[in-house]
Amino acid sequence: MRALVEWTEFGIEAVKERGFQYLSAEYSENYQDNEQGRTHGPVLLGAGLTVRPVIKRLDPVTLSCDSGADTPVLIHPELARTLLSEAQANMNKYLQALLARLKAKQLSQQVLDTVKQLGEAALASCTTDADAEALCTQLEEQTVTLSEALAALVPLR
Repeated sequence: MRALVEWTEFGIEAVKERGFQYLSAEYSENYQDNEQGRTHGPVLLGAGLTVRPVIKRLDPVTLSCDSGADTPVLIHPELARTLLSEAQANMNKYLQALLARLKAKQLSQQVLDTVKQLGEAALASCTTDADAEALCTQLEEQTVTLSEALAALVPLR
């Protein structure tokens, strides 16, 4: 489950300094509204942070500033690991496509290995698909330009 939370200074301080690290939720597996008596299936009715969870051995939630937002975001550690893994796999997709295009241009394995290292380091800072695509396009153009310039300097034997 994900939620967009607008944190107040008091909320940030409660998590950071006062130990409010566990989520306590109220839900209904088959919620029935009071107005029309209709059922809606599973519904989260409310949630709050607590210092001592009723369900023991819950993973604590933490504040993360890696979202690029001005205020920290509450994110569960397992969700953070999952999202990071998905982002890395997504960026790897762009790198593999770049390497395939360069291999089709018959560049040497040494060049491909160097571009792979550069791409891995550079893609680590990309946060969107558009950034990753632009970076890979730029890497491809520069690699081809450098390879052509090197080939012109070193005559074939």
